[in-house]
Amino acid sequence: MWNKFANFLSIWTQGLRIRVIETRHFQERLLQRFTEEDLPRVEGALKKAFEKAKPGQKLRYTHPYYGATVVIQKIGINGVELITCWQKEEDAEC
Repeated sequence: MWNKFANFLSIWTQGLRIRVIETRHFQERLLQRFTEEDLPRVEGALKKAFEKAKPGQKLRYTHPYYGATVVIQKIGINGVELITCWQKEEDAEC
């Protein structure tokens, strides 16, 4: 599953020249909390979070339709650090 997500990151960042830093925590949570069928949801949330974040801002974004939450740190205008992610159902438990 991580290979599919890494492939998405490669394709997404190639055209936009975005530099992505994937934390080990993010990788572990992605594998732990999502299935392969959920990957498009995480990808959609990640794209929206990147668009909404301002340079230097740490942003928690929950996609309203997908229910996937991602936490990112935008580094400059073309960089992003992936911090963690979870599904909306887990949000109620926090």
